[in-house]
Amino acid sequence: MASRAKQKEAARARHVAKEGARLERERRQRRVRVLGGVVLAAVAVVAVAIALSSSGGGSSGLRTGNGAAKLAAQVQQLLAEDQALPKGRGYRDAVVEGVVLNLDKESAGIL
Repeated sequence: MASRAKQKEAARARHVAKEGARLERERRQRRVRVLGGVVLAAVAVVAVAIALSSSGGGSSGLRTGNGAAKLAAQVQQLLAEDQALPKGRGYRDAVVEGVVLNLDKESAGIL
């Protein structure tokens, strides 16, 4: 039978080996979690970029070029019509609403 000192040394070696294996397993799991987080963040960034790029081109925001000129002409026309017609809030609101609806239809490609 092995001496007590040899038994303790063997038990200590098993314990050190188990502890080393446990630490290595934890490191591997931590690397997998970090890598998973990085991949998830990259996928989220790509998804947001795709959503933003595919939603652009609408009528929101500042109009430039032909859109701005067309809008300015419609506003000038409205102001001229408003000066020529009797003052009435209901009529003015209806005209403005009609222009807004026309602008929405133009930007949607209906007109």
